[in-house]
Amino acid sequence: MVGAPVVIAAPARADVPTTTIELPDTAAYGQDLRATARVVDEASQPVGSGIVQFNYRTSEDMETWIPIGTPVAISSAGVAVSPPVEQADQTPLPVTSSSEYYQVQAVYNPGEPDESSIMRDLTIGRSGTSVTILPSATNVVAALSGAQPGGVLAGSIRPSGTVAFTINGQAQAPVPVDPQTGRATLAVALSAGATVTASYDGDDRYLAGATSYTRIDPVVSARIQSKSKPSKSGWYRNPVEISFSCSSPSSPSSQVVDCPVGVLLGTSGKNQTLTRIVHAADGGTATITVTGINIDRDRPKITVTGRSCRATDKLSGVKGGCRIEVDRTGRYKATATDRAGNKKVKYGYLGGTSVRH
Repeated sequence: MVGAPVVIAAPARADVPTTTIELPDTAAYGQDLRATARVVDEASQPVGSGIVQFNYRTSEDMETWIPIGTPVAISSAGVAVSPPVEQADQTPLPVTSSSEYYQVQAVYNPGEPDESSIMRDLTIGRSGTSVTILPSATNVVAALSGAQPGGVLAGSIRPSGTVAFTINGQAQAPVPVDPQTGRATLAVALSAGATVTASYDGDDRYLAGATSYTRIDPVVSARIQSKSKPSKSGWYRNPVEISFSCSSPSSPSSQVVDCPVGVLLGTSGKNQTLTRIVHAADGGTATITVTGINIDRDRPKITVTGRSCRATDKLSGVKGGCRIEVDRTGRYKATATDRAGNKKVKYGYLGGTSVRH
């Protein structure tokens, strides 16, 4: 909670501006904490020029003020906002004990005749801890970080200590946290439906935290498309395209890593089958098999004998037989369609040669 502006010492002269500071009483380790100084004149109007130097000191050394960055110019509204309140080496202020505290100071125009200053006490508590489980096909990683608002400064030291894992309620041996990465790795592969819990006890800078994760296999589905719809007999007469879509019901950690690319089936054949296996980052798998794809891209064959015709189709079969029409000149037209919808028309003369169209 942001405390109300506090004036520690009144200026010695009435014409010296008054400085106030806005800063929370407490903050979390690694919090991006910034102090706001406001400067007004004797008429309580904003002072729109000058600079403010922000400093801090510890309760253990009240003689030494440590600069917080370089001086900040006052805005036209009489406001100056400090850089992050942190140590000179750009690491967060350490957590304070029950008897310790910091004082943060804002000095308007330091060293000038109109100098004025303000101080405010500040204590630093432990940051909350965010625990994220990152499973793979071979291990389970618990990634630890500061939970906002804490632990966000770039120089924050990562959580340390150990993480206790349980799998389906069965306790595993405690795993140390790597101080360089803030991660604890358990060498185990989760089975489908397994629930893993990671519990962190905390350390001097971070509070305890825990989370759980259940491995659920990914879902893959197939979509079948073709230029023409299948016939009532279930046959396609054009190439068939099979596309796949994948989803991960658990979390982003179970994201599918190899959703299949689409496949174009262009060869004639009965009951064609296609199988694909997908894998998720957490080790989950799913298998899909597309069956019963019947493709016949070839037209029937027609044989004309006298004034009759016969049609054959080796794959899907002929639908409705062969029809022949003969005109007065002896010219014929023989027509046949197979069960896939491929139509064959043959022209010719009785007792003579066929005519190409």
